[in-house]
Amino acid sequence: MAATSMSAPATAKLGSVVKIRAAGLKPGRYSLVLAIEVLPGGAGPTNCVGTVGSAAARAGEVAITGALPRRLGCYMGVGAVEGYRNTGPGKYHLTLCVQFHPNGCSDSASFLLRKIRLIR
Repeated sequence: MAATSMSAPATAKLGSVVKIRAAGLKPGRYSLVLAIEVLPGGAGPTNCVGTVGSAAARAGEVAITGALPRRLGCYMGVGAVEGYRNTGPGKYHLTLCVQFHPNGCSDSASFLLRKIRLIR
């Protein structure tokens, strides 16, 4: 199998539509997620995530186009949503994986992560 790769924008405007392409993937239905890790005062890390789009990998390739979410659900571990956070300018990640939970990815599928900076 070919090495995994993903093309994704390094910068995007808040709420804009982005397109990614990935190759070398294991079979599965992949989700593209916008994510940020938040460290609330004195608490453990909280991951805030929002789905951009999803598609099944065909011949190890996937293309997903979707709008960046304006609001993210926040989770500590894989429990219930603990709250929400509006997206704002700053550093985030685009995660491509087969999800088993809004905040969890299958370890039997491919996992790709790219940094993205959101601007006004």
